[in-house]
Amino acid sequence: MIVSETNTSITLVVTAALAERMAKRKLFRRAHVHAPYAEETQHSLFNKTLEIEPYTNLIAHGHFATMGSFSYTWSKLEPDMVVGRYCSISWNMQVFGMQHPMGSISTSAVMYAPGDVSLRALLDEENVTDYPFVHRSDKAAPKIGHDVWIGMNVTLARGISISTGAIIAAGAVVTKDVEPYAIVGGNPARLIRYRFSPETCRRMLASHWWDYKLTSLRHLNMHDPERFLEAFESAVTMGQVEPFAPAPIRWTDMRDMVAEAAR
Repeated sequence: MIVSETNTSITLVVTAALAERMAKRKLFRRAHVHAPYAEETQHSLFNKTLEIEPYTNLIAHGHFATMGSFSYTWSKLEPDMVVGRYCSISWNMQVFGMQHPMGSISTSAVMYAPGDVSLRALLDEENVTDYPFVHRSDKAAPKIGHDVWIGMNVTLARGISISTGAIIAAGAVVTKDVEPYAIVGGNPARLIRYRFSPETCRRMLASHWWDYKLTSLRHLNMHDPERFLEAFESAVTMGQVEPFAPAPIRWTDMRDMVAEAAR
């Protein structure tokens, strides 16, 4: 059921009938016994830039975000987030709120928020219409590459990128971009080490293995990166692995599924 629609987003309630239709498109929503969302509103929002590939898992009662195949999240996502394929997001990942104006005389919301209730009450009371609001430059939600693992209770700053292959340790507060295949942790998060040698990291990135059918890779040794890369690079050259390019589910598809579920 659609609750509201704007030029850029749609808010809806995911009914059982809609969830069933989504599952048929290989878009899954799941609740967890430990997830603290049971009492919250079941309204979900998605932007009209939405593109979700099949074989993804989103947490129930959360928003929809652009996400690649075989990724899952136990955390709520920001609607403008972009998550690659094969990502694993644990519980309670948080994203910083909007930036308060640190260069203004005050960081208070009344400096930049026309809709602030207390400010609105004062302006209405004194019949003021020309209040000089401070301009605030807000950053986009974090962008997450492919094969990223984010542990429990991680906090991400806005405007950053978590590159392909990275691991974010539980409890980390990430305020800067994370390099490919880096393992970071702490507050603020710092580099612990890289998952592989520099040459292996380079070859992993160059391989784009996530762009090929998972079933085409099943005969390769996925437990040994070096042996995997040797076999994979040979298989690509010989045309023995198939590209994987499923049609994404877009906002128009979601709207159609809502209409079908309401019949």
